[in-house]
Amino acid sequence: MRFPRWAYGISAALVAGVTMATAWFYPRLPARMAIHWGPGGQADGFAPRAQAVWWMPVLMAFLAGLLFGLAPFLEPWRHNLKRFRREYAAFGVGLLAFLAGMQGWVLAWNLGWHGDIRRFLALPLAALNGLLAWVLPRARPNWFFGVRTPWTLSSPRVWQETHHLAGRLFALAAGVSLVAVMWPALLWVAVAFMILGGLGGSVYSWRLYRRYEATRPY
Repeated sequence: MRFPRWAYGISAALVAGVTMATAWFYPRLPARMAIHWGPGGQADGFAPRAQAVWWMPVLMAFLAGLLFGLAPFLEPWRHNLKRFRREYAAFGVGLLAFLAGMQGWVLAWNLGWHGDIRRFLALPLAALNGLLAWVLPRARPNWFFGVRTPWTLSSPRVWQETHHLAGRLFALAAGVSLVAVMWPALLWVAVAFMILGGLGGSVYSWRLYRRYEATRPY
């Protein structure tokens, strides 16, 4: 199965751009780099330079290969994935762009630009959550994307209703993330909505399945 050409082109450009930028700035980076920031925005985790900067380009290359190569090849319900391939491709590109932004933050901070990560993270997180809010209700049952539980994969109706709920929760997370540009402390509320969209969706799918499907004769 093929995805739109723009998905392959943008994904390759993001991976290549992050790799080249990392290689370009590598000699100027400190031997020990900040890689983690706490709830207040302060750097509280550090790692050696080689370990700190190269894992992200490797992760992005792996995810690009998984999302656009391996997952469609292994997907048992390829016909379903094909029905929302443009939305799926948009999510894949958006995720890679988000990770590229995170690598940009790590490089910038360790080169001397010490901004507030919470303000920086708010807009990319709002965009990613908004993208999920748009894609999830359009997703069709598959084994690689969405709220994949035994109950959603066993019932198209449970899948659909669970993903509509998850979409609304991620929309709330997007809205809170936008507000967090002005009030950074609210970013953790957005993260809570993201977690609720995943874990809450799983519990919701179980309840729906018990309501709709558990007593159905086979």
